[in-house]
Amino acid sequence: MIIYGIAILIPMVFLSNLSGDVSHQVIMKSCPAIQLLSKGKPETQIQIQSTTEKTILKIDSPSGIDQAVLKRTGDHWPNAIEIQLHLNGLETFSVHRGEVFLQWSVSSSGQGVICTLKNGDQPVRELKIENSLFAEVEIVSNTPQIPLRSGYFKILLPEDFLKGSAERIQLKWIDFYRN
Repeated sequence: MIIYGIAILIPMVFLSNLSGDVSHQVIMKSCPAIQLLSKGKPETQIQIQSTTEKTILKIDSPSGIDQAVLKRTGDHWPNAIEIQLHLNGLETFSVHRGEVFLQWSVSSSGQGVICTLKNGDQPVRELKIENSLFAEVEIVSNTPQIPLRSGYFKILLPEDFLKGSAERIQLKWIDFYRN
């Protein structure tokens, strides 16, 4: 008997940081792939999971301050990238693509979120919900109080931000400012 069909393989790819340590597991399926090029601190863990609907970046940063650079490996970025920041707070989170900078800040009370845009030489401006580059920050936790003891901050990067030819996106985050 001969059985015809299509097998779907999910390759497990292990990326190494600059020191050669294997520390990232990437599970890729059938959507445009992204790759972690670098991160600032060895203890930061970044896991990339892609499905047909979206790509999820799970970021666990024990120090609370770090950065990472992502590269698309296909012709375009995935249509949806969800960032999950496992931090105690979110003083600032920024994404940078070309000359476009988006930044989010969540107040310590958890009540206010500010989303700003800097595009090239233009001054920084606050974005409102009507703007296609605006994105909410959701606190995913059973006890959504800052400092966040469990859970994470979730940001779905705006689709319009992911359009364009830039091959890299830089991420930066700070949980709380320090003196």
